Amino acid sequence: MEERRGMPWRGDVLMRMQRRLGLAPEGGMGTARRAAFWGLLGWAPVAAWALATGHGSASETESLLTHYGVTVRLLIAVPLMVVAEGVAAATVLRLATHCAVAGLFHGDPAALRRLAVELAELRDRVHPWAVAIGVTLAWVLAWRETGGAGRAHDLAWAGGDAESGFGPLWYVWVARPIFIAFVAAWLWRAMVLAVALHRLAAGGLNVVPSHPDRAGGLGFAEPLATAFGVVAFALSAVIAAGWAHDVAVHGANIEALRAQMIAAVVVISAIFLSPFAALVPLMVRTKADARLQYGALVARYGDALHRRWIVGETLTDPLLDAPEVGASADAATLYEAVMRMRPLPIGPGALLVVVVPATLPMIVLAAMQIPVIEMLKTLAGALV
Repeated sequence: MEERRGMPWRGDVLMRMQRRLGLAPEGGMGTARRAAFWGLLGWAPVAAWALATGHGSASETESLLTHYGVTVRLLIAVPLMVVAEGVAAATVLRLATHCAVAGLFHGDPAALRRLAVELAELRDRVHPWAVAIGVTLAWVLAWRETGGAGRAHDLAWAGGDAESGFGPLWYVWVARPIFIAFVAAWLWRAMVLAVALHRLAAGGLNVVPSHPDRAGGLGFAEPLATAFGVVAFALSAVIAAGWAHDVAVHGANIEALRAQMIAAVVVISAIFLSPFAALVPLMVRTKADARLQYGALVARYGDALHRRWIVGETLTDPLLDAPEVGASADAATLYEAVMRMRPLPIGPGALLVVVVPATLPMIVLAAMQIPVIEMLKTLAGALV
């Protein structure tokens, strides 16, 4: 029961498997231990084989050290995705505690508890993972059988041993599937978050249109994007590392890659920000209704004020004496707050923690051919 009430994916298939392997303790995440284990499990055998067989030297045009994507994928991206699990778990636990005491739901408490159980069951389902494993194996088999230029280039660091050497075989059948499994895990978690937010919106989520956070009082959800930002950086780094090899070894031009770099940042950011779009219909509907309601309130207040103090009528409208409304300026402020309400529960801060990490590896890639000072001047000029 502790898992179901607490961190939202402590009990999913991947975590349960790691607990059985002793990688994660029953009462915690074991983040550092798991990050080191999965990163080294994929990378260390490949690196050891490459060094032992002479395929790891940077002096060679096609070597493991010049195929940056292999090292970044296994030794950086995989551990980062494990670390992101710990970040997300701590964030969600803190937000769940906040929701429990802040009165953010006005629906039936029993219905809310049932919803929590349904979401836990959705999180823990085996079927999505079975599908992910099947797709991964099918992709590996298809990739192995095609024998195309793409596969040959991915294994070029293995030289003539690409088909039968231990290093490339480990990379194809163990290391890459580990990376793909963690990517699939995060895509599934993003989907679970989208479903959770959608069901919460339908089940009685309390949106306050005049809240100063411009998100209807849901701005507390912004920290959820932090873990997605870590994953966005990891995936962007893998893509940028692959292109960095093409630039450094094969003379590819950064200018020719610009459209692809922008597309990669946009797609990665959109994937991990899209779960919050589940709240857009509720927030747009709430703002539309509040615009009429608060507009009518301000109009009534202003009319009563005019009639009492300008026309000189004797009025007993309780609205004029309501301390929670206050002066006419305060009533107008409420209306202005409604008009400033965003359609998304996240603001620029949440966008930055996803978009900036997704962009940083591309900036490093661009710096291989474009002087950093010149690039920063161009960015500053675009901002100003």
